[in-house]
Amino acid sequence: MFRTTAFLAIALVQAFPQSPSVEPRKPARMLPASRSAILISPEREKLERPEEVLDRMKLQSGQLVADLGAGVGWYSLRIAKRVAPSGAVFAVDVQQGMLDQLQARMREAGVRNIYPVLGGEADPMLPEGKMDWVLLVDVYHELAQPEVMLAKIRQALAPEGKVALVEYRAEQDPATLPVRIPRDHQMTIAEVLREWLPAGFELVEFHEFLPAQHYFIFRKARVN
Repeated sequence: MFRTTAFLAIALVQAFPQSPSVEPRKPARMLPASRSAILISPEREKLERPEEVLDRMKLQSGQLVADLGAGVGWYSLRIAKRVAPSGAVFAVDVQQGMLDQLQARMREAGVRNIYPVLGGEADPMLPEGKMDWVLLVDVYHELAQPEVMLAKIRQALAPEGKVALVEYRAEQDPATLPVRIPRDHQMTIAEVLREWLPAGFELVEFHEFLPAQHYFIFRKARVN
C-alpha cells in the first residue's frame, strides 16, 4: 500500500478547492518549434524566475537531471551549469525542431553535458532508475497520455529521486495574472494531486513564491 503525505495534500485541496463541476481534463496543444522565440523572451524570465525554481531543487555536481519538454533548453542550459562538471542533463522533447535549436544553443554556449533526447508521447526515453531529478515546467498539461508518462517518470527516478512540477495556477483570478494564460494551459492543485497521487507519487514540498504558478515537488511514494 502506498503512503502519501496526506496532511499536506488534504490541506492544499481544502485551501484551493476544486470547482464543483469537474470535467475530464483535455491535454492542451503544444507550442510548435516555429514559435520557440517565446520560450526565451526576457518577459518569461521575469515572470517565471527560473533561477529561484532551480534553487529550491538544491542541485549538486554529479547529479542526473531530466528536463521534460525541454524545448530550446531554457532550463537545460541553466541546469547543466549547476550539475557540472560530472553531472548531466537529459533534455527531452517530442519535437526534433526544438532539439535542433537546443543543440545550436549548446554549441554557442560551449555546453557539453546536455544530451538531447527525442521522446515520444508515451515514453520520455529515459534510462530506468537513474534520474536524481525530473523537471517539468509548463509542460505536464500538454501530455497526451499522462497516466502512461507518469509511470515512465516514476520508473526513471533513482531511489531517492524527485520531480519538480511547475504549472500555471487555474485558481488565480485572471485579472491578477501578469499575462493571459488559456485555461487548458493552467492546472488547479486538485487536478494535479488527483493525477499524481494515484500514480504512485507523494507530495513532499509545495511552493507559491512564483507570481502565477504552483510549484510541486514529488517523490516516489514509499511502500509500507
